[in-house]
Amino acid sequence: MLRRKMVMASALAITVTLSAPLSAAAAPSSSPSTGSSSSAPSDPSGTGGQATQEIANLQQQIDQLNAQMLAAADAANQAVGQASVAKDAATQAKADLDQANADLDFAKKKANNVAADLYKQGPLSLTQSTLLSSDGPQDFIDKAVLTDQVGDYQVENINAMLDAQKKQQEASTAADAAAADAQAKADEAQKVSSDTQAQLTAAQAQMNDLRIKAGMPPQVDENTPQGVTADSSGVTGQVTGEWALPASGTFTSCFCPRWGTFHQGIDIAGPIGTPIFAAGSGVVLRAGPATGFGLAVYIQHPNGDVTVYGHVDKYNVQTGQSVSAGQKIADMGNRGYSTGPHLHFEVQKGAYGSRVDPQAWLASRGIMVG
Repeated sequence: MLRRKMVMASALAITVTLSAPLSAAAAPSSSPSTGSSSSAPSDPSGTGGQATQEIANLQQQIDQLNAQMLAAADAANQAVGQASVAKDAATQAKADLDQANADLDFAKKKANNVAADLYKQGPLSLTQSTLLSSDGPQDFIDKAVLTDQVGDYQVENINAMLDAQKKQQEASTAADAAAADAQAKADEAQKVSSDTQAQLTAAQAQMNDLRIKAGMPPQVDENTPQGVTADSSGVTGQVTGEWALPASGTFTSCFCPRWGTFHQGIDIAGPIGTPIFAAGSGVVLRAGPATGFGLAVYIQHPNGDVTVYGHVDKYNVQTGQSVSAGQKIADMGNRGYSTGPHLHFEVQKGAYGSRVDPQAWLASRGIMVG
């Protein structure tokens, strides 16, 4: 059974990556491993078994530390995204207000023209002025209707301007609050990272010393950044109707609590390079570095849902690109806060919105995982 990983990401965290777990008891999920207690050399004295247990204990410690960092990083990443959405909403509200003000100015000009005509006619009522300036009954009716419309139009635009002004103020306040929340969560993520990084580094070094003594290879950092690569494989995923299985492999973690935090997606484990496919047609919102994930791809589907593919080794798509269900978008990897090669797949209700159970979401579309 392959090892697992954690969730999403945010600001400034140094990644510590483990290529594979050492024992099924080391964490809530496990994965095929390059080394385990069963592969350790025979040790009648029991020293090897003790080393294996120490390694398993260290693995648990590293998993817990990574979980703390990932939870903070995920909260910060979501907050930063939500702040961006709120800022865009405030920008749009400001544009709407500007348009409403322009419409009101135009309405005022129309009203001023009517007032100017009345002034030219002298001390007459609007009805009398309209009557005197008309060429006949039908022209009088048309001008009277137009006069009423000008008045209604002016009131309408005043109300529209006031409504737009209120919305702009609300959107601006929301954007400021979201930005402050994002900064606070980014600061918290940085603090958690700083507090745990030394412990992770020490545990990793101790882990590799024990692995070498037990005859196992040391673990390797898989997090060298990679760019987008063209996909020339022609591989297509398993498509059912309009939806597809994101990746083939071993289901290793659910949308559920884990290590004192909540795992916001599901994990599908497999060898590095295993193809990852778009779960449905849509547009790539983001593809590239993502704190915590190392590299990730985000796809928004026509219904507004966003699917996230984390810890990828390489990606084959670019921001703004349209993709179809089952299209290969990336290779499975072990980047970011990860304890083994796997795909972290999650579903957001709108960009940076609330997360839902991906397993149930896929099942409702005819795609079974786990």
